[in-house]
Amino acid sequence: MRLGPYGHDGASLILAAIVHRDGGEAQAAAAGYRGLREGEREAVIAFLNSLILYSTADLPTDLDGDGRIAAHFRVAGQDTGEERFNPEWLFNTPGQIEGPVTAPDGRRFLSRALVNWRQTYSVHLPLCRNRNGDGFPDALRD
Repeated sequence: MRLGPYGHDGASLILAAIVHRDGGEAQAAAAGYRGLREGEREAVIAFLNSLILYSTADLPTDLDGDGRIAAHFRVAGQDTGEERFNPEWLFNTPGQIEGPVTAPDGRRFLSRALVNWRQTYSVHLPLCRNRNGDGFPDALRD
């Protein structure tokens, strides 16, 4: 099983979790997925996993331009593991990762899900507000 984070907010550790918390325009698709037999759901998840060519979270990058890939790259004072590209670190308010967590199966891993995503993505700004929680700013509907 490939672990996330998945979703626009990084709150899902597994792909199936996105479906269980999805709504809005994806409600019919989510209901269809939930109606599948276990083997069919596993086939859908396997297909979705096959679409990932590479993960930017796993792609080493010389982000600071010093000519090497740091084994322990620090962002906002926190060790984020191997130096890799994460555009959220370049924002006005850099993203702060969750850090070491325990997966549902008991394995420990470094979660790069943002704990300060509201500040990083400036969702408090009027044009970024999303009062109904559908993932799209209210300004797009007004």
